[in-house]
Amino acid sequence: MVKIPNDIKRKNLKLKSKVRSIYSSLAIEANSLSLDSVSNIIDDKLVLGDRKEIQEVKNANELYENIKNYDYKSEEDFIKAHMVMMKYFDDDNGSYRNHGEGIKKGDKIIFIAPDSLVVPSLMKSLFKFINDNKDNLHPLILSSIFHYYFVFIHPFTDGNGRMARFWVSLMLTSYNPKFEYISIEEEIYLNQEKYYDAIQ
Repeated sequence: MVKIPNDIKRKNLKLKSKVRSIYSSLAIEANSLSLDSVSNIIDDKLVLGDRKEIQEVKNANELYENIKNYDYKSEEDFIKAHMVMMKYFDDDNGSYRNHGEGIKKGDKIIFIAPDSLVVPSLMKSLFKFINDNKDNLHPLILSSIFHYYFVFIHPFTDGNGRMARFWVSLMLTSYNPKFEYISIEEEIYLNQEKYYDAIQ
């Protein structure tokens, strides 16, 4: 029997976690690609599917693959990450929205985001809070606060949910690299109803 070295095991676990994270985060946003299709796209294999959905996977993979190059305390890095996540989709990638934004459930508007005029100052305040409290609050609490207020501000035209989940993963892996093996996005995907109830 051949024993698989631990570093190869860790690499495989990390890859599986990344695939599950990308699949789950995009599935929440109604991307219809299967887990196998997402895995194949990441492996650079040919996949039949909607071009936009395939590009979403490629963008997310580029971002997660380079997660260690982003500083969770940097608003500038946050903007750069959004540009990667939404590459080829919107004209205002990497820019805060300049219009109203809301969330509908069926025909009913369940949330109206803050006016676009205050979005830049709200985001600056949020990153200031993160920087001011990085040594005072446990990273699990700090990442939860970031997630909640970011979703409330809803600063982008599109990609808010994906960015919220990616940034929480970044914050947690910065705190402890073992979080690279835990798909936070999958936990949210599997518990969506509880997740949305908690945010509401």
